[in-house]
This record gives sequence, C-alpha cells and structure tokens, in this order.
Amino acid sequence: MTSPMQALVLSSFENRKIVPVVKAALADSGIETISLDEAILPGAMWASAISDAIHRADLVVVDLSTENPNIMYELGFAHALRKPTIIVASRDSISKIPSDLAGFSYLFYNPQDPVDLVRELRAWIPSLTARRAS
Repeated sequence: MTSPMQALVLSSFENRKIVPVVKAALADSGIETISLDEAILPGAMWASAISDAIHRADLVVVDLSTENPNIMYELGFAHALRKPTIIVASRDSISKIPSDLAGFSYLFYNPQDPVDLVRELRAWIPSLTARRAS
C-alpha cells in the first residue's frame, strides 16, 4: 500500500488567504498537506524547514500573486528537484508574471471569489496523481 500523496502549498505571508482554499481542494482529492510550523522565525531555520518540506513533497502548489523573491526561489528549488508543480496566481497579477515563467501553465483565480480555483485544481490533480502511480 502506498502512502498518501503529500503536497506543499507555498504563498507569501501577504497572501495567505488562498492557502485554505488550496488545502481544501487537495484534501478533497485525498492529498495530505505538509504543514510548516509558522512559529519559526524567518532566517536559516525557516529556509531549512522550507527546503526539507519541498524535498518531502510529492507535489508543490505555488501562488505567484505577489512579487515575492522567496516564493520565486522556492519555486525554482522545486523545479530543480523536478517536483510536479501547480502554479496559481490571482487574475490581478497576470502582468507581473516574470518572462522566464511565461511558458508555464497557470491557474488564475479571482481573489474575491476563489471557487473557480477549487474546481480547476480538482481537474488538474488527477493527472498529477496518475504520474505518481506510474
């Protein structure tokens, strides 16, 4: 019996309101979410905790709605490890997406009503879980 798939949700501190929405969609698909102890202060311990969580994750969901260099670094680290990623961003931030990331697929959501994001995540997740099973 295989262990449940684990996902890590990365978002800037300014945009944490989307995290419960993403976690709910993942849970509906039987995917556990890796939780980080948010009591850890920023710095080396936090960076180590994030790196360890990315290593453990089977899937990484990254919100690029804010121009946060830490989130960009974490996405790059996940890509370097060849982790499956789902990149989400608010519709307000489309013009802020860096050109180096323009070729990737995104799920854009309405920040005032993220219901569409839940539906789109549920549609994408089966293809990612099928990759793990094969």
